[in-house]
Amino acid sequence: MCEFKVYVNGMEMFKDIVEVSYFGDKLILTDILGERRELDSSMVVKVSVQNETLEISKNPLIGAVLRFLGRCEEVRRRGVYNVDVEKALEDIKAIGDNMVRDLWKTYFKKH
Repeated sequence: MCEFKVYVNGMEMFKDIVEVSYFGDKLILTDILGERRELDSSMVVKVSVQNETLEISKNPLIGAVLRFLGRCEEVRRRGVYNVDVEKALEDIKAIGDNMVRDLWKTYFKKH
C-alpha cells in the first residue's frame, strides 16, 4: 500500500494518507487508520507515487471556485435556477480583486 506525506502550500502537514476525495468544497484526506481530515479552499496540484508525496494548494479563491461549481451543478441537477450562482460568482470576483490589490500594494514600484 502507498501512504502519502501531504504538503500544504509547501509545508508538511500530514502523513500516512491513503485516500483523497472531495465532498462539496472540502478536500477529505483519510489516513491509514481511517481518520479523516478536512481541508477547505484546497486542491491537489501534484501526486508523486514514486516519492509518496501529495502537494496541495490552499487559497480562498479555490474554495470560492468550488462553491460556484457546486451551485452550477445543483442548478443543472434540479433544473431550477438559483440566484446563489450569481452570489458565488461575485465572491470569486471579490476574492480575486483583493488578491490583485494585495499584489499591487506589495510589488508595484512607482517610477
